[in-house]
This record gives sequence, structure tokens and C-alpha cells, in this order.
Amino acid sequence: MSDRPIISRESAKSIGERIAMLRKEKNMTQAELAKLLGVSRSALAGWEGGFRMPDIDSWFQLALIFDVSTDYICGTSSQRVFKSSSISDKIDLEKLNTQGQDLLFEFYHMLLKKEIFTNKENDK
Repeated sequence: MSDRPIISRESAKSIGERIAMLRKEKNMTQAELAKLLGVSRSALAGWEGGFRMPDIDSWFQLALIFDVSTDYICGTSSQRVFKSSSISDKIDLEKLNTQGQDLLFEFYHMLLKKEIFTNKENDK
């Protein structure tokens, strides 16, 4: 195993700056955010300074708190919120019982039969 860091110092600094920016947009102090995350203020300061990285659970908590994607936090996307193009990502079928799921699929198939509700390019 290599002693090389997994992430460059520049990337860590950029991630830290993004976390600090998001925190300031919410008018939160480091102490307030640290408390929400269940970490020390000094740990959060280390993240913001680019000296340390959050653990995986903290990544997801940060995304939830700031209502952004984890990709946005680490700078791999300029899009703040993940926009899914898949309807299956927008509908939680687990919330419906079997009867509700059957009704939803029945309605879907009914819409497919109506030409005004379908995309013409999908027919090719």
C-alpha cells in the first residue's frame, strides 16, 4: 500500500472551502454545524482548512444539511442538487402497498395508450 494521500492537498482545500461556503450561506457557526454533525468544532475546522476529510457518514449528513449533492461538496459537479432523469428515482414505490403499485402501473399503461401523452421519438 502506498503512503501517498488518497486526495491531493489542493482538492482537500477546495472541499474545505466549499463546506465553509455552504455553512456560511446557512449563517451557521462552526460550533453549530459541528454539533449537528456530532463532531468536534476542531474536526470541522480541520475539514474546512483542508487538513482532514469528513468520514462517509459526515459526507451524507453535510449533503442533507445543505440540501446539495455529495458531488457538489467535493467539487466534481457544479450542480448543487442531483437532478434525476429517471422516474424511478423520483417515485418511492415502497411507500405504496401492492394495490397502490398495481393502480400506478395501470395508470401508466393507460397513459401510454393515449398518443398525446407519449414521446414520438420513443416509438422509433
